[in-house]
Amino acid sequence: MILNIETIFFERQEKQIAQFQNKSTVTKQELLVWLEEVKGSSRHIGLDTIARHANSLIEELLHQNKEIWQEDEWSNLIQLFVLKLDEHKNKPINDTHTKEKITLLLFDNEVGSLDSRKQSLEKQGYEILVATNMNRTIRLFYDYRPNVILLDADKAEETVQKLVSRLSKRAFEAFIPIIVIGTKISDELQINLYDVGVTDLLDKAISEEVFPHLINNRLRQQKFLKATTLVDELTKAYNRTFLQQIWKQFFDDYRNRKINFSMALLDLDFFKQVNDTYGHAIGDEVLRSFSKCVLNNKRDQDYFFRYGGEEFILLMPEINQCEAVQQIKYILNQFNRITHSSGNDNFSVSFTAGVCEMQPTIKTMRDLLEKSDQALYYGKENGKNRVEEYRQVVEQARIEVDKNTTFKIAVIDDDRFICYFLEDRLSKIKANNYPIEVTTFADGETFLASDWRYQPGKKLILLDIILPKMDGLEVLSHLRRIVEQKNVSIMMLTGRRKNKDMIKALELGADDYITKPFTFEELEARIKRYADRLFGRE
Repeated sequence: MILNIETIFFERQEKQIAQFQNKSTVTKQELLVWLEEVKGSSRHIGLDTIARHANSLIEELLHQNKEIWQEDEWSNLIQLFVLKLDEHKNKPINDTHTKEKITLLLFDNEVGSLDSRKQSLEKQGYEILVATNMNRTIRLFYDYRPNVILLDADKAEETVQKLVSRLSKRAFEAFIPIIVIGTKISDELQINLYDVGVTDLLDKAISEEVFPHLINNRLRQQKFLKATTLVDELTKAYNRTFLQQIWKQFFDDYRNRKINFSMALLDLDFFKQVNDTYGHAIGDEVLRSFSKCVLNNKRDQDYFFRYGGEEFILLMPEINQCEAVQQIKYILNQFNRITHSSGNDNFSVSFTAGVCEMQPTIKTMRDLLEKSDQALYYGKENGKNRVEEYRQVVEQARIEVDKNTTFKIAVIDDDRFICYFLEDRLSKIKANNYPIEVTTFADGETFLASDWRYQPGKKLILLDIILPKMDGLEVLSHLRRIVEQKNVSIMMLTGRRKNKDMIKALELGADDYITKPFTFEELEARIKRYADRLFGRE
């Protein structure tokens, strides 16, 4: 591959910033030398806007008396400049948005090593979920269903053993590898971890070059196992691999022999609330109970699949839409009669379903699934615990809802130029097909005094940890006392990679953090991930 001169220029700046991040402090002279080089090189290759921004930073530095700059100081200084660099970057067209996302769940109770590994893995293209305690690790596992679990045992041997014991059964059922890393792990601990379900034990000294190859090796094994297994271990329903095979059979019979069929998409109501209230073990029991109810009450010729999480599909041959609706209503009635228990509490759970029969205009499973999904969405919006059939009014209702639904983002940062930049760029993208509405605040007091958090809809807050008067941690603590986590995600913006404040932020309820200076591409990827979670059904 031949790199053009602009690509070389931008790669050089990325390497220089990475070198700064590996140092505890940076001198004023080092920053000036770098910015002078950026200014000269960018003018030489025709990037005049970059040259002007570099010159502005040089002038700002020359007026500063500070000779030694801490990480949070210099990273805040150049954050807007890095965003401008990213904006002008000559990115090749690629398929990064269509490629399957690989998500790693990383547990480490030491913020320095956690952040270092997080940064390294993110450079390899992985999405990283971070946790510093057991409860957060378990919650992220169930909420996001990562591809790989990575646990650091140093100074946390007891916690890691408990985590493996809690997660190994579900991880094994989903073919999710559990990898434990540590320094000089004792033979006794290794035996205990292997016995409770660890896939790999690695020395912490494993090189950054080798580690991604190990991850990809485990992912290939995971893909093979999923492809050769037809039944979901937890629910005993068929899985998505077998769904593709049965769909092809049904579609061929419809096209060649005119044998009609219908699809029902079923989704448990308020299932996350069940997990949050009674724990994930009880949630698993509810899933098993639901699946057993459907399997016992469906027709023998029907095929039942677990599509993902608490979402299931029933493919029903030789039945029209009205008949299929009646069949699903009967199953719903049976499921409503089941009582679930947790300690002294008894509770019931319902589901909502969308039904659509095969039509001549439908060419793919995705087409039929989308129509069933529209009916399901209509049922969710109109009370849940019901069965809806696909019809024109359902499709129109979904269109109207989509038109009036926005993803609201609040940026709380005292740098007004960063606020202006993010407001402009973020408002031009879409997340989960919903438009984004951005509001900026210069400090935490102004934000908390506003009515933004009371507005309806799903929200994300980008919260700078260093703010005038009330700092970001105080704002975070106040927010988590008054807003529901299921409707609002909070991402901290920090200028320090090795900062105990980030552990405190995660423990206070922050969903993630991003380290300055970050690129807009990094931020956009995170925002879309949170949109996927926030706009998931209840």
